[in-house]
Amino acid sequence: MKLVDSHAHLDFSEFDEDIEEVIIRAKNAGVDKIINIGADLVRSKKAIEIAEKYENIWATVGIHPEEAHKIDINKSLQELEKFLKTSKKIIAIGECGLDYYWSEKEISTSNVKKLQQELFVGQLELAKRYDLPVVVHIRNGSDDSAATQAFDILAENKINKGVIHCFTLDGKWAKKFTDLGFFIGFTGIITYKNSNIVCDAVGYVDLEKILIETDCPFLAPQKFRGKRNEPAYVVEVAIKIAEIKNIEIKQVCEYTTKNAEKLFNI
Repeated sequence: MKLVDSHAHLDFSEFDEDIEEVIIRAKNAGVDKIINIGADLVRSKKAIEIAEKYENIWATVGIHPEEAHKIDINKSLQELEKFLKTSKKIIAIGECGLDYYWSEKEISTSNVKKLQQELFVGQLELAKRYDLPVVVHIRNGSDDSAATQAFDILAENKINKGVIHCFTLDGKWAKKFTDLGFFIGFTGIITYKNSNIVCDAVGYVDLEKILIETDCPFLAPQKFRGKRNEPAYVVEVAIKIAEIKNIEIKQVCEYTTKNAEKLFNI
């Protein structure tokens, strides 16, 4: 059994003390490759350093939408572009996208949303310039506006190569994004008891369009709920997808691995 964790954050401090052991456990669990995702300039730099150190790890560089109102967007995009010239192990832009959850709860200004959109478009332009896929983060607030606007931005910018990571939307949205050309990334959320909507979405998405991911150290599958998540646990996501689709886990592993290798060219 061979697996790819298509979205991990091994650069987070939670892994500072035992990253070697984490990587060994992943290999022992059949996780052949890990994509380490950059979420801001500091983390992107660390993601590159980790990827350069370990043969089976690759990096993305990006700036999470929650950073948009904290940074100088133009300068940050320039710094991001510098990273793209430093390493052959950078295989995508992201995570980038729109997150209106905290904007509504804590900030409540339309300006924050505009800044997120500006940062998102800037990263999409980098992806086009360097012919790289994008790792897209979408989190709605009280309505579907983040998903709607993210979809419109991707379509308007003619972006059709990437993954909607940590998918939490319904089957209708899954179809819209796969029709646009995107893969859908599912996490340990699908193993939770209150995950009916996203589990239904799993049923809508063909195996040819599914990636599996941990988003570690967050979102540990139900079996490990309350513990730090890590790449070895991505097998639990594969098991749940096999259960939902009533197929053998071998099929899930084969397709999701092939899909990740194709999208990220690894």
